[in-house]
Amino acid sequence: MTKKCAQCGEEMHNVYPSKRYCPRCMKERANEISRAYYEKHKNDKPKPERPKRRKIYKKKSLSRCALEAYMLNMSYGNYVAQGLDKEEVDIEL
Repeated sequence: MTKKCAQCGEEMHNVYPSKRYCPRCMKERANEISRAYYEKHKNDKPKPERPKRRKIYKKKSLSRCALEAYMLNMSYGNYVAQGLDKEEVDIEL
């Protein structure tokens, strides 16, 4: 199918029926849209900086887990299934 570009009038050959702009005009339109978005949002307040921390879960030793499970009157399998075998450690980056 042959069509004309809606912006510059250049003929385009073998294009889909929904194609409206030639590649050059498509790029120009994309740049215009990007510039308009930038102009609209350039004075927005910046996002607050998040603290640079990560939570890391450190596994407890097997003997400690078994002892704590015994003290809680549960099996080691139930203790681990509930996630009690991990300690949360905060690391500041």
